[in-house]
Amino acid sequence: MIIKNRFFCFFFEKERKKIKLQFIFLFINCYLTMQLKIKYIIIISYLSFSFVFSQSKRDQSVDEESPTPVSFPYNFTGKYFGNLKVSNNIKLLSNIPTEFSLLKSEENDSEFVYQLKFIGKGEKETKKYTLVIVNEEKGFYVIKDENGMEFMGVLIEDTLYSTFELDDKMTFTSLRFTNSGEVYLKIMLSKKVKKSKNKNNKLINSNVVLLQQAKFTR
Repeated sequence: MIIKNRFFCFFFEKERKKIKLQFIFLFINCYLTMQLKIKYIIIISYLSFSFVFSQSKRDQSVDEESPTPVSFPYNFTGKYFGNLKVSNNIKLLSNIPTEFSLLKSEENDSEFVYQLKFIGKGEKETKKYTLVIVNEEKGFYVIKDENGMEFMGVLIEDTLYSTFELDDKMTFTSLRFTNSGEVYLKIMLSKKVKKSKNKNNKLINSNVVLLQQAKFTR
């Protein structure tokens, strides 16, 4: 009987330790699982917050940087200053200190006057243009120069684009306004070099021969 009792006690003690170890392993497993879940929750929450925050900052930067069609050109009148760089495919030809201004016309509510004043060592040279509002909702404008030449301008997002052809030369101009007080001007002059035809189409090739660009700030 004594031997049987000892064997029973030994067997019971062994099972008890086994159950205890299983309980410890189960506890550790649950703890690690909870910690892992908490980490996943923290990581997912952080990523979600980062995405929402970055999206909000991006939307805010777009709103702050780009003017709406309604605000153009009314909120961008004034004087801006910078340098006009003139280049061809070989080198930089000149870097001219330039003043850009956009002012409301005193004669007509639908007209604005903008001009480029080149500040060199000698006398100041000025190019003056008149910006006429045709259809503000659609972004249609007419641009007139001092020689009486007129060409269309179209406002797409925050940039006024215009293109015209004169004496086998094409001029492409973009004038971009930002709410941060900057104006970006780009003028590309291209010259026709070759014409080709087929049964259905007529192709005209041209090369960009001159590039003028500037960044103006208030």
